[in-house]
Amino acid sequence: MKPALMRCALGLLVACVILGGTFFWLQNAQTKPPPAVNLVFSTREPTHIRSLTVMNARGGFAVRYNAEEGGYAIGSLKPELIDMERFINLLVAQAALTAKSRVAEPVAELSDYGLDTPLATCELVFDDNTALRYRIGRQEAVSLDYYLQVEGQEGVFTYPEQEASALLLNEASLISTLVTPELTLSSPLSQIRDARFSGKAFSEPIGLHAVMGANEDIRLQALTFGAATHLIKGRGLHELDQLGGIRVLGSLLGIRAIAIVGYNLTETDILALGFDQPDYVAQFNLVRRNQTDLPLTLSLVRSENDTFFAWVKDRDVVYLINRPAFVDLRYEDLIMRYFASPMLVDITGLTITGGEKQYDIRFSRDAQRKASATVNKKEVDVELFYAFYRLLSSAAADGGFILGEVDTGKEALRVTYHYKNEQKPDDVLIFYPHTARRMAVEVNGVAELDIKDGFVVALLRACEQLLLGEAIEEVW
Repeated sequence: MKPALMRCALGLLVACVILGGTFFWLQNAQTKPPPAVNLVFSTREPTHIRSLTVMNARGGFAVRYNAEEGGYAIGSLKPELIDMERFINLLVAQAALTAKSRVAEPVAELSDYGLDTPLATCELVFDDNTALRYRIGRQEAVSLDYYLQVEGQEGVFTYPEQEASALLLNEASLISTLVTPELTLSSPLSQIRDARFSGKAFSEPIGLHAVMGANEDIRLQALTFGAATHLIKGRGLHELDQLGGIRVLGSLLGIRAIAIVGYNLTETDILALGFDQPDYVAQFNLVRRNQTDLPLTLSLVRSENDTFFAWVKDRDVVYLINRPAFVDLRYEDLIMRYFASPMLVDITGLTITGGEKQYDIRFSRDAQRKASATVNKKEVDVELFYAFYRLLSSAAADGGFILGEVDTGKEALRVTYHYKNEQKPDDVLIFYPHTARRMAVEVNGVAELDIKDGFVVALLRACEQLLLGEAIEEVW
């Protein structure tokens, strides 16, 4: 090869080597990641926290670990008042303090981020006595995150809104807004064993009682209504309407406060808010799995705009709540309208008086479970007796609630149920002429409801038909 041509080829080779090296360097420069930005300022477990002090415009709060009791305290709050879910989330987030991003250089004046007069100043002390101090600035307009500055760290960071907002609270904000426990069983009728409603708004106390697990007195009274699961007591005694009971008792559970009126209150403070004469008082026993029942007394005092001050006995906090359903409780809307419906297995018989006649009816079963019935000691067809008893048990109020006194001068019909259990008194139903074509029905001395007079006519006719062995018409 000629010398000139060799020099040209060598020059091209050198140029290619230089260009290739430059391309390789540029390529590496373009793919090399930028220096890492540290966004994690703590990787501790929340149990390593010994104190958290937060100062803000709302007063802030202080968390301290109590080594003697092995738990945390928030200022002067009693442990049972603390919103545990919010509190745990707070400690978890602060123990693992992590920013969302770092503000790009160049960083402006701290005043641009609200860090010259921060919304919150925080100090976190761990069990090894190391401390982490940081400040929360203003809220960023677009992302709604907050600006963050951490002592010992260069730059300004953004901090997630959810975690930052917890540092803008005060002590009262960490009080649980749950006034009464949530429903944890299948139904309010299972969760609340007994309830008593009283107060200025009620003309007389109203009691709701579960039959299962009740005392002997309640169980005996329940025999009047056969398979009743709940009773309601006002002026009289009735079987509780299930749907109404669920609505009323359900409104006692899971009540949430819309505000904390005050806490660490003395008895004098609480009474001064009107709780010396509350408008509504609900006393109830809460059934808890594998634990004894929890008795609660909830008192309400009217506030304004359909809200109420609420206080639970033995707590030093008063809440503000929206109107719960039980304040609209109407006794007459919660009762089943059947006057009496005992099961045949529980009675020995009954006595019916009316139309100047008396019918002494007896019912029994022998050892082989064969049923028999008699009227005035005369044996009657047991199937006819069943039809008669179905007619009798169909007696139910179909009118309004009797508010005034009832003229008890003349009885049109008296029905007396006799029970096998000697501890159970007889149930006595007396029918009195009331208004046009209607009879007031007095049950064990209390007359609250009425019925069409056609029932009295039908029942007295059925007594004769039963005695004579004639077919009984069950529809009246």
